[in-house]
Amino acid sequence: MTASTPTHQDTAMATAWSALADQIRAFGEAATRRGDPLDQAEGLRHTLRYLGHLADCHLEHTDPLRPQFWRAITQTRKYYGDGVDVDYDTCRIDGRHTYRITGTPGTVPYLAFIVNRKGVGNRFAGNIVIGEEHLRADGTFEIWLAAHIGKRPGLEIDDQCVEVVARQYHNDRAGEVPAEFTIERVGAALPPREPLDTSAVTASLRRIGYSLDVTLKRLDGLVEAISREPNVVKNSSGSAGAEFFGTTSNQYQVGWWDLDEDEVLEMTFAPADARYFGVQLFNRWFESLEFRDHVTSLNNSQITAEPSGEMVVHIGKSDGPVNRLDPCGHRSGIILVRYLEGATNPSEPRVRVVKR
Repeated sequence: MTASTPTHQDTAMATAWSALADQIRAFGEAATRRGDPLDQAEGLRHTLRYLGHLADCHLEHTDPLRPQFWRAITQTRKYYGDGVDVDYDTCRIDGRHTYRITGTPGTVPYLAFIVNRKGVGNRFAGNIVIGEEHLRADGTFEIWLAAHIGKRPGLEIDDQCVEVVARQYHNDRAGEVPAEFTIERVGAALPPREPLDTSAVTASLRRIGYSLDVTLKRLDGLVEAISREPNVVKNSSGSAGAEFFGTTSNQYQVGWWDLDEDEVLEMTFAPADARYFGVQLFNRWFESLEFRDHVTSLNNSQITAEPSGEMVVHIGKSDGPVNRLDPCGHRSGIILVRYLEGATNPSEPRVRVVKR
């Protein structure tokens, strides 16, 4: 027998891998049939990017007894309407255990920890925004996640809670000190990790495949719904794509731009009554456009307002650089507007197509 000769094959794991390979192929082939060649190229890239994200979620960061925050979205791994001005750090938890999160808030305008349950219904378990009341004398904070927290700051969780996500918003990354934090499970020490279990890998492969299938259907549903009425931006409440807009502290507006080469989309927003306001462009895969060297997003600290307080933002080639979003070669795509801790159902912007 040689090292390449199997002593036994786990048929369930092999079957799960074969099914996942088919699902990856189906996602990629669907990408080549959507939109124009740029959309298709970005779709194939998104297939691989999202596959990497799912592998991290379901294979690498799955141990709630050894918790560790990890950066779910980066400059090159983007999905589900990622916010250019937001850092997302996520951690798997088990609601039957107790956790302590400690850190420093930096100088960012908003830092919060949201706990999610498994499943779709009743997913949101709680959200805590770090404020002055949580800071100790040395400027650090400590919050608890537990079934009973008593007088300790934090969130009460139940046995259905599976994830805590940290969100920190930025107005100006270059001029801000980011928050730093860690998480620990409170309890007895654990033995060394066991070898990789085939049943666990099998379950992970199935979850990855399921996520690919569901995500493709959701993306297609969102684009189909909003592209029926292009160049309009509406409040997202009750609209298609609700699966993407689940953060309870946010209000969203969504639309689809579709422009010819000689056209510019002009959006006029009322003064934003919110802690954070941002307008951002995405491709049809709901990935943020290339923001490292293009202006594809503007927030309330970056927009030059009119004397009336209104904010006028343009998509496409226009005279002057003021409040202009670069579509990065796209003739169409998704517009997303975020209001953090803003009024419910904010005024929808006035939108018009202008010939250059």
